[in-house]
Parts: sequence; C-alpha cells; structure tokens
Amino acid sequence: MQAPRFDVLHSDDELIIIDKPPGLLVHPHPRAPNEPTCIGMLGTWAGHPVHPVHRLDRATSGVMVFATNPDIARELAGHFQDGLVQKRYLAIVRGYIWGAQLLDRPIRRKLDGEERAPARTGLIARSRTEVPHPVGPYDTARYSLVELNLITGRPHQARKHLHHLAHPVVGDKRYGDKAHNVFFQEHLECDEMLLRSMYIEFELEHRKEPQRFAAPMPPHWYHLAERIGLELPERYIPSPAEAFMDNETSDTEAIKL
Repeated sequence: MQAPRFDVLHSDDELIIIDKPPGLLVHPHPRAPNEPTCIGMLGTWAGHPVHPVHRLDRATSGVMVFATNPDIARELAGHFQDGLVQKRYLAIVRGYIWGAQLLDRPIRRKLDGEERAPARTGLIARSRTEVPHPVGPYDTARYSLVELNLITGRPHQARKHLHHLAHPVVGDKRYGDKAHNVFFQEHLECDEMLLRSMYIEFELEHRKEPQRFAAPMPPHWYHLAERIGLELPERYIPSPAEAFMDNETSDTEAIKL
C-alpha cells in the first residue's frame, strides 16, 4: 500500500506542523495494523519520535501539530484540553446556511463511552450554491461553505454538530447524507470528506509570540468548487473569535441541539 504524502508546513527543534491528507491515520489502529500513520511517517522523516498533541479524524485533512519532546507535548496537550488553542475549520455541507450560529450540544468524551461533556462550535456561513441536478427527493442540490470555530474539542465534534443541525459534511460516511455523498462520488469524482483544519494558534510559555499555523486551500477544492459554483476564498484568513458571536446579516443564535 502506498503511503499518503503529507506536506511539512513548519519544523523547528520543538514543533513539527504538517498538512495531513484525508484518509491517513494519526495513530496505529488495531483494525489496520499495516496501514501507514502520521506518527510513523513523521518519525521516519524527522529521525526521532514525535508526539501528537491533539487529534484529527482519519477522514479530516489539514493542520496538525506534533511536538518533538515530551515536555512540549504535555504543555500543548494541556492547552488543547483547557480550550486555550484557536482552531478553525472549513467544511462544505448540505443545504443553505446564513449568518453566524453557536452550536451547543454535549458530546460523549469517548466514541464508545456514555459520559457526555459540554461541546460548543461556532459557525459562520461563507458562501452558498445551488446545483441544477436532482439529489434524493429534490430537483436541485444546495450546498454551503462554512467556517467553524471549535471552542471545545470532543470526538467528531464538528461532524456531529453539523449532523444535528441537519447540514452534514459532504462526504461524511458516518454522519452524512448518503444521497449527496453518492452524487459527489459519481458525478464529481470526489470521495473525500470535505472538512479541513485550516488554522491553529497557541502560545508556549517560553516563546514571546503566539504560534500561528495555516494550511493552504487544496487545489482540488478549487476545482470542485468551480464545478458546483461555490465561492472559495483565494487565501484563507481566519475569522476572529468574536465574529462567531456576532454577524451583520443575522443575529447569532445559541442553538441547543
């Protein structure tokens, strides 16, 4: 099996930041013992062990942070756990969305657990399109580009919140809409979950400046957006946190899902 290629966005003696491709595991998984992983590939590239400080789902692409030593890993993992890291995502979802919303729904701390923890996701609608092609029971298909601010970091948080909002991520095989997934596969040759980690910002105690890392927009996203008439930014600039709580075109709604 050919290992998926990833780009290293930044590296120094404490941090390695990569652009993770969709479909690549972060950690070894007992159900896929022979598949490549970020940890293995990046450790080989760096010549020493690396430590992931947060998670990305296998199907999600984009910015991911690794530490090169256990002390930095512990500090950063604590920042992620305490909500001190700014995280921005882009997603293409089913249906039309306008304005800004604050999605509030508890999520299980573990995918196979029962205990639930508070989970909040800020959402801003960036653009919309209608495709003149029947999908499911409708004569046309509608899609939106949304920017997400993961205020907390629960398992599958963005995917679950968008599913409960009835605007699932296109290509999400677990929480998504099968008819729209099939449309993208068969008519647009896209079998990818269209959820991408675009930006991460955090501080380290011994560094004077905040650490900011952004992923580029993938060229195939532009090609796909052009085919369905969806506007994408030429260069992604993260919205400030307060933008997810206020919007000129629509009052922000705190939606208890």
